Amino acid sequence: MESKEHEDAAADASSQGDPNAGTDNARLEGQELDDDDNDDFDDGDDEAKRQQDTDDDEDHKQGQGEGKRTSAQESNAFLAISDPERRYLDDKATDLVRDCKYLAPRTAPTRLIAVAPAIEAHISKRDGAFGAQSNDLDKKREFLRQQALEKERQFKTNVSHLRTRIEAFRERLGEEVERRDDEYNHTKTNFEATLERARVLVDEEIDASVAVVEEDWLPPPERRLDAWKADFDHFVHVTVPETIENQSGRVTRHLIKAQETFEIDNAKLLKRESKIEQRFESHVVNAARNMSEAIRKRKDCFTRLETDMEAAETEAIASTDRHEEHCDARIVEVEDLQSGLAGIRSKADSQLLIAIEEAMLRLQNSVLTNFGSQQQEASLTTN
Repeated sequence: MESKEHEDAAADASSQGDPNAGTDNARLEGQELDDDDNDDFDDGDDEAKRQQDTDDDEDHKQGQGEGKRTSAQESNAFLAISDPERRYLDDKATDLVRDCKYLAPRTAPTRLIAVAPAIEAHISKRDGAFGAQSNDLDKKREFLRQQALEKERQFKTNVSHLRTRIEAFRERLGEEVERRDDEYNHTKTNFEATLERARVLVDEEIDASVAVVEEDWLPPPERRLDAWKADFDHFVHVTVPETIENQSGRVTRHLIKAQETFEIDNAKLLKRESKIEQRFESHVVNAARNMSEAIRKRKDCFTRLETDMEAAETEAIASTDRHEEHCDARIVEVEDLQSGLAGIRSKADSQLLIAIEEAMLRLQNSVLTNFGSQQQEASLTTN
């Protein structure tokens, strides 16, 4: 609003024939450029801008009072300018117009620029304002370029850091996968070795039990049975014939009695043998049942061990999957952050380019307008 009021005041002054209107207009145009640049880069200078506008208003009022007094002096000064000074002013105006051409951004729309012809320049208070504005614009353009380069370097540095972190995450994930595989293989080897040792111990215990049965339990009954058979054979084949030969009647009675005794003893022996055989058969059955029970228990134990191993392996795989999902989610977040920063950076660059384009267009319009009014004043003075 303040810039608009200054422009209206400058237009009124120029319509009333104020010779300093162009100077004040150029000063106001420069003030607008300064205000735009300050709004882009520093939002905390409102008080300074208001003070500067107040100073410009005072200068404008003072210029209106002095304009009428200096018009005749400017005409005399123009006539007193030497040829080298005119050539110097012409070259300076040409360079300023050429610089204005080069200041247009590449993305700006093309437009035919009306270059003001070389005129008989004269010393004017606007030359200092134009030079100051041109130097100020050059400095601000260089400042904007340095800021853009610095932001681009910072953006590339952030992208490099993000890529470095992604590579570090990937390397760490690979190391953890390798360590997981090594631990799994080590655990599997330990379980297999433990199971093999348990299997060997069980086989040794079974062999020891069978050896005890075959060496300690079975030989005594077999020896007793062999002794009873030998005694029986000796009694039948030796004792009985001798007794028959020595004592016929008494031997017969004794033989009958001995036969009865033998039958009784034989019945006892047969009964005892049947009991031994039954005990042996029951022992065989019990041993087979115990063996099958031991085999079943061993299989159950192996099954539980296998189930525990599978559960541990499944838990390890699930933990790895969760860790990989967390790492993937983190990578996706980093990529989203990178894309967001790129969007913000592109938006900021677009805003900077638009601001530069608008500033250059305003500068071109100001130069064309001021040089046009200067040519008209020079022609009127010559006439």
